[in-house]
Amino acid sequence: MQHHECDVAVVGGGLAGTSAALAFSRQGCSVRLFERRDLARDPNRGDILHAPTVDIVRQLGILEVLEARGAGRWHGATIVDSGGTFTASSEVRESWLLNHAEMEAVFLEAAESAGAVLQPDRVRALERDAGVGWRLTTDNGTTSARLLVGADGAESLTRQTLGIAL
Repeated sequence: MQHHECDVAVVGGGLAGTSAALAFSRQGCSVRLFERRDLARDPNRGDILHAPTVDIVRQLGILEVLEARGAGRWHGATIVDSGGTFTASSEVRESWLLNHAEMEAVFLEAAESAGAVLQPDRVRALERDAGVGWRLTTDNGTTSARLLVGADGAESLTRQTLGIAL
């Protein structure tokens, strides 16, 4: 069993968790990112980043990387029925589309390049530690962190531990 220490522990390696890890790493914090899933999954699912998120991704400096990986810009859609008698159109502010696994890979690579450490591990328990902040128990050891970021989805251990309703 190993023990690690860091400034920030991020539970969840999806887009929210990797974005948090990237932002904290760029501010000089030592960051450990916990993710139990194989991040190369979901090859047939796409994601869309809407305008407010595109602004954040642009600030993080990774929009160009997404575009280089094949992200496409989307400005709206027009739907026409088979007889051509009904048409509906919509315009949206700038949005970008990309395969989900590719998008997660870009965010994770940016976080790791900024210094975040990915720990492929399941967090089993969270507890407040008066001397440090938080103690995380995983399948492979423990980690002490000054700050805890919960980005672990609907079944969130972080949310449940803190008593935050869904």
